[in-house]
Amino acid sequence: MDCKESNVSGVVVVVVVLVVVVLVVVVVVLLLGLLLILLWLLLLVVSVVVLLRLLVSLSLLLLLLNSINSNNNHKQSNNSNKKTTVSTATASTAIKKNNNNSNNNNKYQQQQQQQQQQQQQQQQKQQQHKIRTHKTKGFLGIKLMNPAPNLLFSSAAYNHNNNHNNNNTNNNTNNNNNTNNSITAVATTIT
Repeated sequence: MDCKESNVSGVVVVVVVLVVVVLVVVVVVLLLGLLLILLWLLLLVVSVVVLLRLLVSLSLLLLLLNSINSNNNHKQSNNSNKKTTVSTATASTAIKKNNNNSNNNNKYQQQQQQQQQQQQQQQQKQQQHKIRTHKTKGFLGIKLMNPAPNLLFSSAAYNHNNNHNNNNTNNNTNNNNNTNNSITAVATTIT
């Protein structure tokens, strides 16, 4: 009987030890699982924080780039507006100069035509007077050796006026060419 009781008690002890060992193993496994879960959670939190920081930094960089681009565009628009205003002002002044030169040329041509007509009329009158004097002096038997002094003076004045008029027309054409060149240069700057 004593041997049977000792065997039963030994079996009970072994069973109890096995149960305790199993419980310890289960508890350790559970604790390890919890630790792994906590580590995964920490990694997730850290990764989320890092991603948020990266997003914030990228957004700040984008804002800075947009502000720089907007400032550059604003400066370029201001510069282009200034250039267009300057070019339009120069174009308007060049057009005014060209109009003034054309008006001056027209006035000068009219004056020149009037002077030429007056000189032609004076020459015709003087020639008619010369013919009359030749007729009268030929009738009286006196030869006219020299032409009339009025005719000489009028021809010299006519030549002087023609030279002066030619110089003025050349100057006016040069001015018109200069203004036309300035207008073409301004047109190229506007385009």
